[in-house]
Amino acid sequence: MPPMLTEIAGTLFLAALVLFVMYRRFRRSFGHQPLRPRRMIFRIAVLTLIAVLLLPGALLSATLAASLAGGLGVGVVLAVWGIRHTRFEKRDGTLFYIPHTYTGLIVFAVFLGRFLYDLLVFYPSLRINTMQSGGMSPGTFGALPERPLTVAIFFVLVGYYVCYYAAILWKSRHLRREDMETPATAG
Repeated sequence: MPPMLTEIAGTLFLAALVLFVMYRRFRRSFGHQPLRPRRMIFRIAVLTLIAVLLLPGALLSATLAASLAGGLGVGVVLAVWGIRHTRFEKRDGTLFYIPHTYTGLIVFAVFLGRFLYDLLVFYPSLRINTMQSGGMSPGTFGALPERPLTVAIFFVLVGYYVCYYAAILWKSRHLRREDMETPATAG
C-alpha cells in the first residue's frame, strides 16, 4: 500500500475510533444506565493509573500543577453535584442509575470543546511540523501534557469520573427501598 493511502487509512481509522468512543461516552451520560460495578472499577483504575503517570510531569511546573489541581477540583465538584442528582431504579431485578443530565452534558461539552480545539488548531500544526521534519520528531506528542488547559480538562474528567463512579458504587450498596424510584410504566 502506498504511504499516502496508509496515512489516509490510519487517519480514517483513528477518526472512526474517536467518534465511536465519543458516542459511547455521550450515551453513558444520559438516560438509564445499568449498574456494572466491574466496568466502573476498571474505569476508575485506568483513569487513576493514567493520572498517576501524568502526575510527575505536571508537578514540574507551577502552572501545570495549578492546572492539575484546578481541573481535579472542578471535576470533584461536578461529581458531587452529579451524584446528588443521580437517581436509582430497579427494573426486572437489575439496578439502574440515571445520571443528572446537565452535569453529564457539561462534562461532555468541556471534553468535546477541547478535543475539537485540538483537532482544528493543534493537529494541523502537528502535521506541518511532522511533514517538515520528515517524520515524528521527539516530543511531538510529548507537548500535549505540557499545555495547561489540556492538563486541566483531563483532570476535570479524572476528578469527575473517578469520584462519580466511586460514589455510584458506594450509594448502590447502601440503597434503601425508599431511595429508589418506581419504574415508569408505558401507558
